[in-house]
Amino acid sequence: MKTIEGFVLKKLDYEDYDEIITVFCKEYGLISFYAPGVRRITSKNKTALQLFTAANFEIFKSPTNRLSKLKKAHLIETHARIADAYFNYLLASAITTVSLSFFRDGEKSYEYYQLLKFIFTKLDQHNFLLKNFAIYLYRSLKYNNSLWDLIHCAYCQKKLSHPRFLSLFDYGVVCDQDFALMVNQDKVLQAPEFIVLLNQIATLPIEEFDDIQLDIKTAILFINVNLEYYENILGVSSAAFYQIKMQPFLQVW
Repeated sequence: MKTIEGFVLKKLDYEDYDEIITVFCKEYGLISFYAPGVRRITSKNKTALQLFTAANFEIFKSPTNRLSKLKKAHLIETHARIADAYFNYLLASAITTVSLSFFRDGEKSYEYYQLLKFIFTKLDQHNFLLKNFAIYLYRSLKYNNSLWDLIHCAYCQKKLSHPRFLSLFDYGVVCDQDFALMVNQDKVLQAPEFIVLLNQIATLPIEEFDDIQLDIKTAILFINVNLEYYENILGVSSAAFYQIKMQPFLQVW
């Protein structure tokens, strides 16, 4: 038997009273297990198996490709306040989409586990939602090897020591010469400080994320561009992505 610590990302009803639970855990990354009887009213494991909950799970871990089996779940944090606000719930749902898209069963990353801990805590506390979701979206690209290239020009591939232009439709930097030749410059930011900010998000320890300075306007821009990147370039999408983009306060860029 193994004890793992993780976040509940997905629940699937199975037979009359059982569920298949998918969690991202500290020890094994993404893992699914069979949870017998948890839909019964008398189940003692029910509370610790709600979406976005953090818990310790005692499981009989299967040595093969068969599902592991839950023995007991010990609640750490419910994150119940995420569901208090529809927008918070949408953000958390989008995070589960990213997690399930970027990781295969058994693929682990302790750093990504820490990132989930950071973002679910912020959503539960209703703490700087737009800033922290924007940070989450970009940092998560690191674990899929799909961070934007902020070193080479998106057109000529020349290595740039101090890039000045960030192209929001190329998801990368542009050299001065190629910027001058561009017909559509509307989505190009002449903002070296924004490039520095992206590099900070990609490299800073997660415990230092609170020190990142990101205003609301920039966070909204960043969320829109990153969701577009996830959908159009990475092929990651969900109903939550769509509903987030439809929020009136995000349709300003």
